[in-house]
Amino acid sequence: MKICLPITEDLGLDSPVNKDFDSTELYLICDSTNMEYQIISDCTAANKQHILSLLSMEEEAAIITSSLKAAAHRVLTDRMNIPVFFAMGATCRKNIELINQSKLPEFTADLLLMPKGCGGNCGSCSSTCSSNTPAEDKMVLTV
Repeated sequence: MKICLPITEDLGLDSPVNKDFDSTELYLICDSTNMEYQIISDCTAANKQHILSLLSMEEEAAIITSSLKAAAHRVLTDRMNIPVFFAMGATCRKNIELINQSKLPEFTADLLLMPKGCGGNCGSCSSTCSSNTPAEDKMVLTV
């Protein structure tokens, strides 16, 4: 399975997982069967879309992260059919071991990054939406 994880710095499989999938500029993509990986850096929006397109073409692919916005979750799971799992380990290696053992929970609605006051049902983020609030007002719900 090809697995994509947002990372804070390039330490190979021992790279720390970035807490925010959307804002990271480094991603580690690993084949969980042989542990071969590549680091993708300097991610612009176009590069991120390219990464996701490549993942969606894989027979088995997944994303592991500890926070995700509702709109991103809908695009990944509903439109691109890429499952998203909740990161429970500090490093890529630990999270890949956990997913290989089927011990990572799938990302569910109660784990989504939601701005305060957002119902998360509009399907888009815009300047007119109530979810357009400063970053310090955002929170992550966890299990």
